[in-house]
Amino acid sequence: MLKCCREQLDVLSEEVERLKRSLAAKEEVERTQIEAVHQLTARTKRQEKELARLYGQLDDANHRLETTKEAFELARK
Repeated sequence: MLKCCREQLDVLSEEVERLKRSLAAKEEVERTQIEAVHQLTARTKRQEKELARLYGQLDDANHRLETTKEAFELARK
């Protein structure tokens, strides 16, 4: 009986160690995914700022174009 319990204890100890390794691996994957999400979020924010800046430049360029067209039309008359 003692031998049987010892064998069960060994089997269960091995299972616990296997589960610990599996959990550690899954936690590492989760940490990696969380870091990837943070990096993507930061990149998205930078791109949104850049896009807003570029839209501002486009708006300014369009305004200058319209002003130049109007000045050209007035000069032609």
